[in-house]
Amino acid sequence: MCDQSNTVPCLICTKGIPVGSRRFGAQCCGSCAAFFTRSIPDQAAFECENGTNECLKGWFFLNMKKME
Repeated sequence: MCDQSNTVPCLICTKGIPVGSRRFGAQCCGSCAAFFTRSIPDQAAFECENGTNECLKGWFFLNMKKME
C-alpha cells in the first residue's frame, strides 16, 4: 500500500495512484488504463452510470493515446 504523501489522483476517476504513474500519456490508474485499452479503440457507445458523461470527458480532455 502506498503512503498518501506519495500519491496523486487519477485524472479520470480521482483514485489515489503512485506519483509518476503514467499510462497512454496521462496520469491515470490501472483500472482506467484497462478500460481505455479494451473499450476506446473499439469506438463503442458508452454512458456513465450517473448519466452526466463526466467520466468520459476525462478521456477526451486528456487526449489519451493508444501506444502503437
